[in-house]
Amino acid sequence: MSSAKNKKKSIRNIHAKRRKPVLPQQRFAEVCKYFEKGEYAAALQKLTNWEKEGTLSIDALSLWLEINHRTRDVDSYVRIAIRLTELAPNDPNFLVCAGGGCYASRMPASAIVYFSKFLSIVPSSEKAEQVREQIPVLRDILTKVAAGEDIDDLSNLQRLAWTEQTLMWLGGGRLKEVLSVTRKHLDRFPSDTRARNNRAEALFRSGMWEEALTELEKSLVDDPSNFYSVACSCRIHFLRGMTTKSDAEAQRLEMMSPRQASDLTKAAEAFAFRGDDRRVLAQFDRLQEEGWVDDSPMDSALLYHFAAVVSARSGDLNLAKMRWKQSLEFASLDLAKDNLDDLTKPVSDRSGSYCFPLNYWFDDTQLKEIVEISSNFWNTDFNGDRERTFAQENAVIQTLQRKYPFVEKLIPALLDRSDRVGQMMAVGLGCRMGSEVVRQAILAFSESERGSDSLRYDSALQLKRRGLLPVGEIVLFISGKPTRVEILDFQITDEPKVSPSRNPKVERLAEEAFYALFEGRGKVAETKLRLATELEPDAPDLWNNLAMALLMQDREKEFEAICEMVSQRWPDYFFGRVTFANRLVESRQYDEALEILNALQHRGTFHRTEFTALSKSFAKYFMSRNEQSSAIRWIEMLEQVSPDDLDIPRL
Repeated sequence: MSSAKNKKKSIRNIHAKRRKPVLPQQRFAEVCKYFEKGEYAAALQKLTNWEKEGTLSIDALSLWLEINHRTRDVDSYVRIAIRLTELAPNDPNFLVCAGGGCYASRMPASAIVYFSKFLSIVPSSEKAEQVREQIPVLRDILTKVAAGEDIDDLSNLQRLAWTEQTLMWLGGGRLKEVLSVTRKHLDRFPSDTRARNNRAEALFRSGMWEEALTELEKSLVDDPSNFYSVACSCRIHFLRGMTTKSDAEAQRLEMMSPRQASDLTKAAEAFAFRGDDRRVLAQFDRLQEEGWVDDSPMDSALLYHFAAVVSARSGDLNLAKMRWKQSLEFASLDLAKDNLDDLTKPVSDRSGSYCFPLNYWFDDTQLKEIVEISSNFWNTDFNGDRERTFAQENAVIQTLQRKYPFVEKLIPALLDRSDRVGQMMAVGLGCRMGSEVVRQAILAFSESERGSDSLRYDSALQLKRRGLLPVGEIVLFISGKPTRVEILDFQITDEPKVSPSRNPKVERLAEEAFYALFEGRGKVAETKLRLATELEPDAPDLWNNLAMALLMQDREKEFEAICEMVSQRWPDYFFGRVTFANRLVESRQYDEALEILNALQHRGTFHRTEFTALSKSFAKYFMSRNEQSSAIRWIEMLEQVSPDDLDIPRL
């Protein structure tokens, strides 16, 4: 086996000089080992983890670059190559790698900058002639994409290069890189509002929203008519609960004169977050009026997407579909694809149209913490001491509200115009926040057509458990139809049922019969249960199981006779009623079955075994009637109460 030193030599084929690694030798040797074995994913994972701890050495970054080259990961290749030029600005190998990567990533200004510096250092190298041939091609490309820019001015060329890199990092979520390059950009070109606006966006997405607003204010000092700055400020103020300022900026934005399609996109984006459908459509109409539809494919794709959402929200799904399809003709926009996919689902499972998913509403740190808290609420056990549970939840919510006071103000907006995950988070948090505005928003969501049937039912149930739901029936949309339902709150207990002690022989017979039933041996079970009922004739559970043994042998009349007898002698015997209801479902006597099941579910408090039986029966009832959403809701409740039940996969 070769040593770590030999392994290092095997990857030094693109560099003339090496510097002492910052990473410990053992770590670097470990990555080299993965590299030599071709286990690139493992090597990249190690490098990624170590990068989070601090700056990597040139050796480590060089290895990373080589792995990117072999795996054809162009975006990462460009990032690492540019990072290497920052650490070793006069290394020709790094410069030519950065130039080639930028060329492949359609960043002509950046490619020209790196190639030009390469030629100034090694004008007579083997690659020099090939690089010289590429520069005119790049200049032609740059002339087309940066019309009106002076590309002969080296200073201006560097400005364009930094802009290209900023947009690439911003699109890939590399916020640290955005902040680094925009800092250099603004140090050299302090009046470049585009760079300042991009920096503001990165600051906001990094959780530094106050610093972001400061940058936007500076942009507006330099250019009071800057659409981007006003639109971003309007959006940030709204997302941070400062609605008065956002309202004023929305009015200002509406009165401004756009200069290009991207101005309309930024304005429509701000209006979409605010739920201002009229103003969103105004930007879309302006795109047509100004004749800018073909100027920028991505801007047109976004504006058609925003307009499609407005159409869907107004109930015109045909127009919405058409506009989402038109959006995809301009660019491959995931937002449009996801909304179209949602429309292909059954009505009961649709989330509803949305402009932006949840991760657009918060920065990464906030989102991770908020989602973790709200997801924990969905697993709350409501079968113990509820007052204690509510008190614990309130303490968590109060801590969250102190840290992120703007979240409560966003709950109605998230319910109204976020994706499924955003809706779930809003319900999980909102039901526990206590605000009347939020409560009304959740109730309105429950009674609307937005969101899946199961989520809307769960939101109503959350309100019910806290005494926040009106008494009596409410109207819920089930499979697209308004239906009057009563929200029932179940409480599960594991407290044993008190019953007289059973004869040991009967206990043994009952146990043997149970296993026979489980194995499908109806005749054996019948024999044992006949003996058991002779010894203990007043035990409804034995008679109920005997009925099941008879049904297993297709002796339906005897089954029905025993069920009727159990019902008359022990009208409150839970399992007997469930067994009879199941038989009614099998014979398609749905009304009679539902009458029994509804009566049982109004009991409110159940032993875990009782609720398990009831859930299965309701699931079978709704599956038999092809009401999938309602069946799934009961199966989900069964999974919460009895997650290991063997029948769940078969339901």
